[in-house]
Formats: sequence, C-alpha cells, structure tokens
Amino acid sequence: VVFSFAKPVVSTEPGPTPSLCGKVTSAVSLWPDVKIWLLSFTNLSFGFASGFMTGYVNATFTSKQLGTGTVGTLASVTALVAAGVSAAFAFLPSKWLAMFLGSVAFFGIALICLIDRSGA
Repeated sequence: VVFSFAKPVVSTEPGPTPSLCGKVTSAVSLWPDVKIWLLSFTNLSFGFASGFMTGYVNATFTSKQLGTGTVGTLASVTALVAAGVSAAFAFLPSKWLAMFLGSVAFFGIALICLIDRSGA
C-alpha cells in the first residue's frame, strides 16, 4: 500500500550504462574518505548483532524458554520493532543521537546475555 504512493527514482533520460570496472573504480575512489571507514563500524556492529540474535540468543534463550515454534515469530516481531523504532528515530533532533541509541541497543543485547545466564 505504501509503495503505491512512491515516485519512481529511475531517470527517464537514457544514459550510458556504467561497466563493472567503472562501478568498482567508483567504489574504490571512496576509500580515502574517513567517513566511509567510520561508518563501517556501524555496519559491522549491525551484522554481528543480527547474527548473535539469530544464532545465539534464539538457540540459547528463545527456543528453551518459549519453544522452538516461537523463534520465527520472535524474529518477525524483532523486524517489526526495528521498523517502528527506525520510524521514531526520524523525529530525533540529531542523526548522532540515533546512532548512539542504536549502538547502545547493540551493546545491550550482548550485556543482557552476559548478565542473564539462566538460559545457558
């Protein structure tokens, strides 16, 4: 329903299609920019937190406390909560505050698992 109101992003003017080497060269040309390297830690944190939630938390805590049938449900609820929180983060006054709160959430996932060892 939401996508029916979206405008197409594709340009109506035909242009040259960049080659694979051109795309790779464009990506490599961004490497000297420090912001790219600093943002990579956020991507790595998200990847590790997502893998940790899927692999360790669901296997150790969720399946034992709620049953194996609820693992998929909890994964979908996690995605829905993430979508809702990201929509709420749009109203924060600063992007840095959103980044900080996201980092605290990633840290909190691991900290809760370290504190509560009842599932293990």
